[in-house]
Amino acid sequence: MRLYHSALYERWPRIILIMIICFLGINTIFAILYWLDRGAFEVNDKVQVTSFENAFYMSVHTLSTVGYGSVAPAANSVYLNLCVMLESVVGMVTVTIITGIAWSKFARPRAHIHFSSNIIISTYYGHRCLMFRAANTRHSGDVHENFFRIGVILSNRKTGLRQVYDVPLVTPEWPSIKLPATLIHIIDIHSPFYRFNSIEDLSSARVALIALMTGLDTTFAENVYARKMYFWDDFAFDQQFADFATISSDGIHVNFKYFDQLVPFTWQEQDEHEHKGQLGQKLGWQFL
Repeated sequence: MRLYHSALYERWPRIILIMIICFLGINTIFAILYWLDRGAFEVNDKVQVTSFENAFYMSVHTLSTVGYGSVAPAANSVYLNLCVMLESVVGMVTVTIITGIAWSKFARPRAHIHFSSNIIISTYYGHRCLMFRAANTRHSGDVHENFFRIGVILSNRKTGLRQVYDVPLVTPEWPSIKLPATLIHIIDIHSPFYRFNSIEDLSSARVALIALMTGLDTTFAENVYARKMYFWDDFAFDQQFADFATISSDGIHVNFKYFDQLVPFTWQEQDEHEHKGQLGQKLGWQFL
């Protein structure tokens, strides 16, 4: 089971490379076994090759179950036919495993959610806010009923203990993220980020933040998950995300080139007495 789960999350180039190595390795092992009784080959090709080449070709024919062509085991060789029987079983099992892994990787739904490279901490409407972006990068299909949550991990250098805090978001639930979403956490006195004012402060506490997303994939009708880890050097203070969406009569155009781009913070007219609920409503539409 461990091998199966590792293969599911492995990248295709590495999977293909492992398959090629296993194919060549198994054929080489059985070619050596066939070569030990190389006098029992039945060769129908006039082209002369070495006995080990004949053994290797016969191993490929046997493992792939394509049938024998120019080379085959002699009918009176018990040793070669026993090796053929064993390799046939190995070949069927190998093909079954490869087929199962390939089908599982193709059929497994994925969220295809891209999180912003950085998290920013800036002041909006008189409140310090923590913000990051998330977007669905799939061109077909959509993810509905999206729920986001973030947790922060703080380390105490004196005791060496790590503490995990659940950090509330202004709008944790999104019906759809066909348009990229900006997730916002308001930093108040109850926030674990209240005492951090610089990268050095975050580094001293060894801050790590994990962003989680769950949603319903409309193509497969199954739940999908996505996550992203941020560390203290991924935070940016007094910055803001560049504008990446253009709204016109033709629709909404999103330029992902600017999705991760940060620009210097532009001070806005802010009401220091802004109610927290009203702030959430403003932030909700402003950063879509």
